Amino acid sequence: MTILRPYIAGAALAALLALSLAAWWGWQRVDALKADNAALSRAVVAMELQAHQAREARAVADASRKREAERAARLDASIETLLTGDLADADLDLDPRIAALLDCLRDGSGADCDPGAE
Repeated sequence: MTILRPYIAGAALAALLALSLAAWWGWQRVDALKADNAALSRAVVAMELQAHQAREARAVADASRKREAERAARLDASIETLLTGDLADADLDLDPRIAALLDCLRDGSGADCDPGAE
């Protein structure tokens, strides 16, 4: 048995060394996984922020599109009013001289129109 003691001690030391290396490798792997987890968490936060900004940009674009559609409808109505000659009933902010000139041009007496005369 005395002859086997150094071999048993060597085997125990080798096993202890192997367990120590396995534990060290496990801790290194845990640290690497923690770093990966932190990077992924930051990426998720950044993506959530981008999604929030995209929703806000969509809302701004929708509001802008709605505002432009309303403006286009008002301008279309103003153009229609100018073409049909209903300037008296129109809700346009026209200078009275311009309204008189448009009425004159629409009546067909374009040569007799004097925009400066009141």
